[in-house]
Amino acid sequence: MRKKILYILLVLTVICSSAFAKSNYDSVKSIGIITFQGPDDETNVALSSLFAIKLANSGNFNVISGKGEKSQIESENTYSSLYSSDYENEAIRIAKKLDVSYILLGQINRLGDKNKLMIRVIDVKGNHIAGAQCSFEEYEDIERWIDSMCMKISSDIDSNNSQY
Repeated sequence: MRKKILYILLVLTVICSSAFAKSNYDSVKSIGIITFQGPDDETNVALSSLFAIKLANSGNFNVISGKGEKSQIESENTYSSLYSSDYENEAIRIAKKLDVSYILLGQINRLGDKNKLMIRVIDVKGNHIAGAQCSFEEYEDIERWIDSMCMKISSDIDSNNSQY
């Protein structure tokens, strides 16, 4: 009888621990990052990777980059503009395939003698959740902006979640 009670307590402990771990995992927001658009592939990949690292290191996000077998999803289409409806629809499709709640899009443009980085976060329903932009002359200058842009993303997503 005593062994049965201990066994039942052990099973209940395992079940409760599993449920707690699952609910804790679910509380972390999931975000997919699409390789940014811009002047050259090396810069696009580097900047989107920096955002992925910063967001993952914050501990607030489960970051899915679409690498490996899922990277083929991203390479199926070429996008024309960060704000075009086709680009947004494809991003939402990718987010759903990656099973994430949000998707980070980015674009680098040359305006005169400066570069402009624009980022945008949308949810799988197509709602604009967050956005930020910065201007820079050299790509090395952008790193100082990434931390503040990531904090804005996290804050805006938290604000969006508290509305529902």
